Amino acid sequence: RWWNHSDVVRDLEGIGLQSAYHHCRNQLQGAESEPTFFLQRKIEKSYHIDYIFVPTKWLAESIGEIGKAERWLAISDHMPVCLSAKCSIDA
Repeated sequence: RWWNHSDVVRDLEGIGLQSAYHHCRNQLQGAESEPTFFLQRKIEKSYHIDYIFVPTKWLAESIGEIGKAERWLAISDHMPVCLSAKCSIDA
Protein backbone atom coordinates (compact mmCIF):
# COMPACT_ATOMS: atom_id res chain seq x y z
CA ARG A 1 0.00 0.00 0.00
CA TRP A 2 1.24 3.45 -0.74
CA TRP A 3 -0.76 5.20 2.02
CA ASN A 4 -2.00 3.43 5.15
CA HIS A 5 -3.35 4.34 8.59
CA SER A 6 0.13 4.99 10.00
CA ASP A 7 0.78 7.42 7.15
CA VAL A 8 -2.50 9.24 7.90
CA VAL A 9 -1.65 9.52 11.61
CA ARG A 10 1.82 10.87 10.77
CA ASP A 11 0.40 13.39 8.27
CA LEU A 12 -2.23 14.59 10.77
CA GLU A 13 0.40 14.98 13.48
CA GLY A 14 2.40 17.03 10.98
CA ILE A 15 -0.41 19.59 10.85
CA GLY A 16 -0.95 19.60 14.63
CA LEU A 17 -3.74 17.02 15.04
CA GLN A 18 -3.67 14.00 17.34
CA SER A 19 -6.04 11.20 18.24
CA ALA A 20 -8.02 12.18 21.32
CA TYR A 21 -8.71 8.52 22.16
CA HIS A 22 -5.04 7.61 22.27
CA HIS A 23 -4.18 10.63 24.37
CA CYS A 24 -7.08 10.19 26.84
CA ARG A 25 -6.41 6.45 27.26
CA ASN A 26 -2.61 6.78 27.12
CA GLN A 27 -2.48 4.07 24.45
CA LEU A 28 -0.39 3.62 21.34
CA GLN A 29 -1.82 3.46 17.83
CA GLY A 30 -2.52 -0.20 17.07
CA ALA A 31 -2.75 -1.16 20.76
CA GLU A 32 -6.31 0.03 21.45
CA SER A 33 -8.12 -1.74 24.28
CA GLU A 34 -11.66 -0.70 23.30
CA PRO A 35 -13.22 -1.65 19.97
CA THR A 36 -15.36 0.79 18.01
CA PHE A 37 -16.55 -1.64 15.32
CA PHE A 38 -17.94 -5.18 15.42
CA LEU A 39 -17.91 -6.90 12.03
CA GLN A 40 -21.31 -8.45 11.41
CA ARG A 41 -22.17 -7.31 14.97
CA LYS A 42 -20.13 -10.18 16.41
CA ILE A 43 -18.24 -9.60 19.67
CA GLU A 44 -15.40 -11.85 18.50
CA LYS A 45 -14.86 -9.71 15.37
CA SER A 46 -14.04 -6.42 17.06
CA TYR A 47 -11.73 -3.68 15.85
CA HIS A 48 -10.85 -0.11 16.72
CA ILE A 49 -11.37 1.82 13.48
CA ASP A 50 -13.10 5.08 14.46
CA TYR A 51 -11.11 8.12 15.55
CA ILE A 52 -11.44 11.76 16.54
CA PHE A 53 -8.42 13.90 15.74
CA VAL A 54 -8.18 17.29 17.46
CA PRO A 55 -5.63 20.10 17.70
CA THR A 56 -2.85 19.12 20.10
CA LYS A 57 -3.60 22.12 22.34
CA TRP A 58 -7.10 20.70 23.07
CA LEU A 59 -5.84 17.35 24.36
CA ALA A 60 -5.23 18.38 27.97
CA GLU A 61 -8.92 19.27 28.39
CA SER A 62 -10.36 16.36 26.37
CA ILE A 63 -12.42 13.48 27.72
CA GLY A 64 -13.40 10.69 25.35
CA GLU A 65 -15.98 7.92 25.60
CA ILE A 66 -16.88 4.91 23.47
CA GLY A 67 -20.32 3.33 23.62
CA LYS A 68 -20.60 -0.14 25.11
CA ALA A 69 -21.43 -3.06 22.84
CA GLU A 70 -24.13 -4.34 25.22
CA ARG A 71 -26.09 -1.15 24.62
CA TRP A 72 -25.33 -0.29 20.99
CA LEU A 73 -24.92 -3.52 18.97
CA ALA A 74 -28.67 -3.80 18.53
CA ILE A 75 -28.55 -0.42 16.77
CA SER A 76 -25.25 -0.45 14.87
CA ASP A 77 -22.02 -2.32 14.25
CA HIS A 78 -20.14 0.92 15.08
CA MET A 79 -20.08 2.22 18.63
CA PRO A 80 -20.63 5.94 19.23
CA VAL A 81 -17.38 7.79 19.80
CA CYS A 82 -17.87 10.98 21.83
CA LEU A 83 -15.49 13.71 22.84
CA SER A 84 -15.93 16.50 25.35
CA ALA A 85 -13.28 19.16 25.10
CA LYS A 86 -12.89 22.48 26.82
CA CYS A 87 -11.64 24.48 23.90
CA SER A 88 -12.04 27.70 22.03
CA ILE A 89 -12.57 27.94 18.30
CA ASP A 90 -10.17 30.89 18.32
CA ALA A 91 -7.55 29.17 20.49
